[in-house]
Amino acid sequence: MRHINHIIERRGLTQVEAASLLGINQPKVSALKRGRLTEFSIGRLMRFLVALGQEVDIEVRPASQPGLRVGGGQRLKERRFRRRTQSSTRSRYATAK
Repeated sequence: MRHINHIIERRGLTQVEAASLLGINQPKVSALKRGRLTEFSIGRLMRFLVALGQEVDIEVRPASQPGLRVGGGQRLKERRFRRRTQSSTRSRYATAK
């Protein structure tokens, strides 16, 4: 989200212009700028980054401790995330140009 907001600000886009570019309405851009991420899936945020000309890499690697940690070290409590693979995997999310 920080990257999306930074790119919008760096390009000098208004919220209406950013909304048009991202394929959403202006109130959603406002929510994004205020950090209201519950309205956006990870896939949707990745599509926004691609629409802004960014390449997104996702890296999967073994955790140093059981459980899933995100952002600032918060631990998610969902058991389905406790499984870990032993090898690193890289995936790219991009669109054709």
